[in-house]
Amino acid sequence: MQWFDCHAEFGRRAIPNAIQCPTVSALADLLGEIGVERALVTHPAQYEQHPAVGNARVIEEICDYPQLVPTWAILPPQTEELGTVDDFLAAMATFEVRALWAYPVQHRYLLNMTTIGPLLETIIPRRIPLFIKVEGERWQTIYDLLKDATGLRLVCVTTALWGDDRFFRPLLERYPDVLLATSTLFVEGQLPPLVKHYGAHRLLYGSSFPDRQPGASLFPLLHCGLPEADITAIAGGNLQRLLREVTL
Repeated sequence: MQWFDCHAEFGRRAIPNAIQCPTVSALADLLGEIGVERALVTHPAQYEQHPAVGNARVIEEICDYPQLVPTWAILPPQTEELGTVDDFLAAMATFEVRALWAYPVQHRYLLNMTTIGPLLETIIPRRIPLFIKVEGERWQTIYDLLKDATGLRLVCVTTALWGDDRFFRPLLERYPDVLLATSTLFVEGQLPPLVKHYGAHRLLYGSSFPDRQPGASLFPLLHCGLPEADITAIAGGNLQRLLREVTL
């Protein structure tokens, strides 16, 4: 079984977390200590400064760490702050970036087809997954987006203290390309019903470090009573498959 974290962060935030890893080497060491072999990574500069700054930092700083896989932040293409859509996709191909993040609140844009449709219309057929943190009233944005973004492979990273099942279960039922990170799916007995109703392939192991302790999301998976094949898929197999299916 290979553990492949779908969301871990390195770098200093403007308001520091007590458990943050200020350097990429510190994150690599921490993941190694808890037995996580690979991780999709982000940097605070992607949402606290500007994606052009943060995306470049991710590429530059993980170059000596093959176990760390880059993700980039997006912006509305109309402003061309990240170049044209074609420019952006060409850069993704150059640096083997196979997953994206949306930070609409921090970057002050609406996550809908009017705003980012030109980009989504390109990444959807390429099967590039888009990650987003979501809770509470922000679920309405996800519902509205998915009405129009047919086939979007969207990974929802929930941030609520308790389960958001009443928000995300209808999405899992209706949209086969919606997936969940497991970082907050720690309520006892929560995981087996999700697998039963929607399949283990809809879940990705994620730590959401440093917002969560890095090993905290390992325990629920290892002790939830799911068959080993399902745990193996969630631990890393699903994410490996998603990234293989991307066309750059």
